[in-house]
Parts: sequence; C-alpha cells; structure tokens
Amino acid sequence: MDVMTFQGPGFHLNVPTNWVVFSNPQFQAMFVAPPSPAGRANFGIALRPVSEGTELSQISTTARKMQEKDYPQFHVIHEGDYSTAGATGFERIYTWHNDQQDVDLHQRQVMFLTNGVLTTITATRENREDAATLDLIFGAMIESFEFNS
Repeated sequence: MDVMTFQGPGFHLNVPTNWVVFSNPQFQAMFVAPPSPAGRANFGIALRPVSEGTELSQISTTARKMQEKDYPQFHVIHEGDYSTAGATGFERIYTWHNDQQDVDLHQRQVMFLTNGVLTTITATRENREDAATLDLIFGAMIESFEFNS
C-alpha cells in the first residue's frame, strides 16, 4: 500500500494515497477509503479547544456517557491509556448500530489533550469479520500520527 504524509493544522500522519481527503465543520481532516468488499470506512481528525483545567479523563467519561445514550446497541470492546508521538492519550474501541443506515459499526477512537486542544481521531468501519485489513490500515495511520514540534 502506498502512503503519503498528510500535513494538518499542528499534526501530520501517513495516509493511503488512494483514500480521498476532505474537511467539514466537524472534522479538520476526513479520509475516506475507496469502495471495498469489506464495506465502507473513514478516518476523521477533529480539533476542539477546551476550557483550562479540563482533564482528558473527564472528556473520556463524558464521551462514553454520550455514546451510551446516543448509540443504539453500544458495546465497549476496549478502553484505556494510549501513548504515541510524545503525547499521552486515551483510546476506546466500541461497536454500535446506526439505525439511520441500518448498519453495525466498529469505531476506534483516540483522544489527546495538548495545549488546551482536544484532538480526537475516529476510525470507522462496518462491523464485519472480513474487515481485518481495514483495522491494520487504521492502526498504521494512528501510529504514524504526530504533533508538529
């Protein structure tokens, strides 16, 4: 798989060259995988300022409460500390059912809180057994993520 380095506002990471990139009000960068027999997939990065004194543990707890309330059939597979690129973060892997699209989703979310900015990476794919290749791609993208010095 060919990759390129994507430079975002205050960060960079490696992304597959055949993924489409765009931004919208919710995400500073959104990468969409080409059509695949394993289903649809995307990878979003959102940056949000937070109030002084806010802690990552507070954010992750609030996010989980919102997910439990808003995501039908929400189920946590794994959650805990995550560190990369000189930053300490939090990771949650979970599944849920999207009623609007009538599809089961698998999401991996990694959050970092640095200099008053919450960086949230969300990797989304259909919850299918044949999606292991997408998980490897998501893992490589997350592991390549670094904040600019």
